[in-house]
Amino acid sequence: MERSKSLDSVRGIAVLMVFFIHLSQKTLPIESPAFSIAKLGSMGVQLFFLISAVTILMSFNKHKAIDKKPIRSFFVRRSMRIIPIYWLGIVIYTLLFGVLASRGWGDGPEAWHYPWHFALMSMLHPETQSTVVPGGWSISVEIQFYLLCPLIFMTIKNLQTATYFLLVTTIFALVYRLVFSDILYANELMPLLGESPERNRYKFLYRSLPSQMPVFACGVCLYFIKDSHRLTGFVNSNTFSLWGVFFSLIFIYIIITINGGTLARALETYAHIYFAFTLAIPVAIALYRPSSIPTFHALQQTGRASYSFYLLHFLVLNSATEALADRLNNYQFFVTLITTLPITYFLSQLMAITIEAKINRMTKGMIKKLNNKPEHAPLSTH
Repeated sequence: MERSKSLDSVRGIAVLMVFFIHLSQKTLPIESPAFSIAKLGSMGVQLFFLISAVTILMSFNKHKAIDKKPIRSFFVRRSMRIIPIYWLGIVIYTLLFGVLASRGWGDGPEAWHYPWHFALMSMLHPETQSTVVPGGWSISVEIQFYLLCPLIFMTIKNLQTATYFLLVTTIFALVYRLVFSDILYANELMPLLGESPERNRYKFLYRSLPSQMPVFACGVCLYFIKDSHRLTGFVNSNTFSLWGVFFSLIFIYIIITINGGTLARALETYAHIYFAFTLAIPVAIALYRPSSIPTFHALQQTGRASYSFYLLHFLVLNSATEALADRLNNYQFFVTLITTLPITYFLSQLMAITIEAKINRMTKGMIKKLNNKPEHAPLSTH
């Protein structure tokens, strides 16, 4: 499938959003207005989920006409894309930090966490979310979504069923989070999540697939909207207005959450759903009117190497902030930014050119062999 420069650029924006929130966590006071705005960078993960759902459907429907067994080929492609690099991440972080030491982003792992991470199922337990590989929770949720994709491929065939899917998953996510709240059954249900700290358990609820599923469902809807060509004229003629709506929704979120109160708490609890619909706007523009998305080379390359960039930026930021701690005072954010961003970019490009490119070639070879392999061995004539 031919790569979309605009979608690569949006991926680049997504990983840079995540980079900036983690940079801010290391260098800015949590109480500062700047940090309140920087927190929006965490929605880069939801932007990844949106793009993932769109491109998975694009890729599957592109290849199903030529793949002998499309579902098998889908899992081969996605497994080879995710698993080897993630396992390499486990090795790198374990060698650099030790088996049980913190990676600089929370508690360190225990020995029993490793099987969960090797299986990319760390989001099946509150204590294992991102302990072995920082940020591993989002990769685990992505893998869980992949496991549901065959059902999605078989049951969601048009925009109408995609809309029902979005509606059902959104309602379920709202109720799922509500029943674990203090308003309803937190006291009864929270103990079922184990004895991990309460903060970890609330993170687990927010990050888990039932909570994040509307984000993927929004991406599924975007695919079928694009496939039906229903909004081509609307997006092309109203691009400027759509950007206005997008930035207005971000501004509204910032104003409400900074002022605090009940509405702010509710909006923060369901921020991922709010931003699933908000971030759908630039993704739709990237699909319908790619010329409206910045596509300069460095941003595209960041998007193409976004997986490596994501896994490496935790290491680079932690190393830099430890080296520069308490030496730069008010300039720590900017100095850390101008030093760590180029380093992370260079390392991710190096990994993409060497390791990722080799894996991609291996994957294409595997798919080709599988497609050329006879279904049954010929019967013996003896």
